[in-house]
Amino acid sequence: MRIAGIDQGTTGTKAFLFEETGEARELFRATHRQFHPGPRRVEHDPMELLRHVSAAVEAATKAGAEILGLANQGETIVAFDRRTGRPVAPAIVWQDARTVEFVERLREAGAEETTWARAGLPLDPYFSAAKIRWILDHVEEARELQREGRLAVGTSDAFFLWHLVGRFVTDAST
Repeated sequence: MRIAGIDQGTTGTKAFLFEETGEARELFRATHRQFHPGPRRVEHDPMELLRHVSAAVEAATKAGAEILGLANQGETIVAFDRRTGRPVAPAIVWQDARTVEFVERLREAGAEETTWARAGLPLDPYFSAAKIRWILDHVEEARELQREGRLAVGTSDAFFLWHLVGRFVTDAST
């Protein structure tokens, strides 16, 4: 059985094919651009990431992979139109800390305990919730799509899978 693994990481995307013998062969590798549009801000072009993931899937398919695993950047998020799949903003990368002040205000307001109780996570700019709030506060198109029930926001795997399989899904560990 041939198993392919795709790693869509912070600096690039790579894919390997693993044979039953344990032998591994690289199938695809591409780096992508990182943007730093302001202090503590790190962004990627979601469509560039998608092109690389799609090329890696194609390489794995051509190599005869029977099983495909996808690892992604964890807390990097993409907001997109759930009807068209078009991103409404750059991907906000897990390293991005633009929401530090917002998170501090939540802490000062006593939201840390509630956050732990509901999400099992600390208040931290690393996690997706504050990034989603930032998008809703700063991207008019995201607010319009939200009003229309068409906004999808998820970690990058949800964006890739929407394009690859036509469904909004994610993994609980992401």
